[in-house]
Amino acid sequence: MSGSTSDPRILIVEDDLDINFLMKMVLEQQDHWHATSVTCGAQAIEAWRNGNFDVIVMDLILSHGHGDRHLSVPVPSLIPPPSSPPLPRSDRIAR
Repeated sequence: MSGSTSDPRILIVEDDLDINFLMKMVLEQQDHWHATSVTCGAQAIEAWRNGNFDVIVMDLILSHGHGDRHLSVPVPSLIPPPSSPPLPRSDRIAR
């Protein structure tokens, strides 16, 4: 992490205002977690340039363009998107 291990900085990129608010609220309930939330790719790029984030949580299907178009390198997903078939039971238990 870029800062101390007790204060991770998280950038949330989500255009659904309810989900954006909920994620920020839940994350900031954790001790010493700092969440910044934005609602579009342009705001995300600006926040990323001006911030020092440890994690970016990004909606990949933004209403004004797909979030993955804002990424400069492909990022493997550890969690399959909701449209993916469910994981086999053994994989779900392992996670």
